[in-house]
Amino acid sequence: MPRITIDANIFKNYYEEAVLEGPCCLTKSSKPIFEDTSLRHILILDDGGIIEHEWKEPICSEWFDAWIIERMTNGHIELVPTNNHPDLSKSLYNLGFPKGERDIWYIRVAKTCAERTGSGYVITEDIDFFAPKQKKTAKAEGRIKLMRSKSAPIKKYLRKNEHIEILCVKDYL
Repeated sequence: MPRITIDANIFKNYYEEAVLEGPCCLTKSSKPIFEDTSLRHILILDDGGIIEHEWKEPICSEWFDAWIIERMTNGHIELVPTNNHPDLSKSLYNLGFPKGERDIWYIRVAKTCAERTGSGYVITEDIDFFAPKQKKTAKAEGRIKLMRSKSAPIKKYLRKNEHIEILCVKDYL
């Protein structure tokens, strides 16, 4: 069963779509990722609370607290002790991944999962996880094309060297 790490922007869109009944602003609705109770996958968070904080920050904390307790109790969310993986971070920074942001934690968690299970997954639509050097020039259609491309530099490096898949919502579902 895959263990997946979800970027905070995906979670925020889920909240806006499912709870606030707003429009989907992603390549596809993320509701199936969070509402699938068949345990097709397990959501992974770092045991240090960094990703949990990222998920909780932009939404209603009372709703989030109830939601996460239910998901953890039912086995849909797992906390994993996560290493910093400094060599991996250095390689990604050399490819243009932004330094000094918490986004690196999603990849660290996925790397920890890859070491334990043979593969790791990050579901995101943040261009930094695909082709960060093209962030300022990629427009809507070009952005989607980059996310779905197998040759996006970060995505390609992680698949080839770390057994981590970086996927947009549409490609995961």
